Amino acid sequence: MCKVKFFISLLAVFFVVAGCGKKSVEPKEAIATTVEHNGGVRDNEQDDAPSGYEYYIDDIAVTQEDAETANREHVLLIAGSESDPSNRILQIRYYSSEENKLTFAYSKNIPLKKYHAIEEHLAAYAISSGAVQYAEDNDGEIPAWYTEYQEHYIAEQRGGRKDRALLGFFFKDWVGGGGLPFSGTGTSAFCCTWNNNISRYRIGIGTLWVYGWIGMYDSWFYQNRLYDMWGWTNMTVFFDSVAGLQWVNDRTSSVLHP
Repeated sequence: MCKVKFFISLLAVFFVVAGCGKKSVEPKEAIATTVEHNGGVRDNEQDDAPSGYEYYIDDIAVTQEDAETANREHVLLIAGSESDPSNRILQIRYYSSEENKLTFAYSKNIPLKKYHAIEEHLAAYAISSGAVQYAEDNDGEIPAWYTEYQEHYIAEQRGGRKDRALLGFFFKDWVGGGGLPFSGTGTSAFCCTWNNNISRYRIGIGTLWVYGWIGMYDSWFYQNRLYDMWGWTNMTVFFDSVAGLQWVNDRTSSVLHP
């Protein structure tokens, strides 16, 4: 009997120790007025900023510090939650392969494959039609015929619908400054003072919001995707160290949001 009691006691101690060693990752809360940038102070209370951040590597929750070493070739951001409109968390998810990212997106009813097909078609057409060369020869000017083709093609992919538009603004700094409105179904080439000079963007205007996908690229005409984003709610995304997205800062050259 004593041996049985002693064995049970040993098991109890083992489970307590094992439980203590388990790593729990809580969402990182957004901290107001923490980062200075271009003479201003980044305030997480402004412009529908996230209430916190969650980080994942291949769908395993990690700390922001751990996420700093993740592969940045396959990144997915998710703003909010489909089932909870009040959710203000921004998920930043890193994947070791595109297949892993697409598998997760499919499980959440996020049609990434569909949008990637649109992206690839428009990028290829920009090269074959001469739009890339035209923009390079004319300081980033987008030929009107390319924009018309893009809008027509995306309307076809929507089944003829042209009424859906993602609303939002781009900003050059983390605070203040005038915003550049989202244009149609995307901007195939930022030019002049906007190219490689975006530090935050806001999806949604007031209570107006159409959920959907955004692709961000560090080259014109949807080449070299930085990340995918799927939004369920209005939110401002900051490319700074608070969010752990400083590696994206001042790198955006085109954006697609069909």
